[in-house]
Amino acid sequence: MAFLKYNLTRTAMLEYAKIILQKVSFDGMLFEKELRKAMPELGKEELGKLYVWCMDFFGTEYPEIIQRLFSEFTRL
Repeated sequence: MAFLKYNLTRTAMLEYAKIILQKVSFDGMLFEKELRKAMPELGKEELGKLYVWCMDFFGTEYPEIIQRLFSEFTRL
């Protein structure tokens, strides 16, 4: 039961991060700040999903930010 709750929490955090990133996508600095805040809250699977989503929706606008943050985070 604890795993289910943990997984639902991370899934909810993923969806929340998507909402926030859409709202701040008008500004690159805000987008980077919010993406950086969201990443530690997600598991490996959710991070993969977030990366794909970010590239699909913002890959033409912020490719450097997305690549850099995911690269930095996965090295930790």
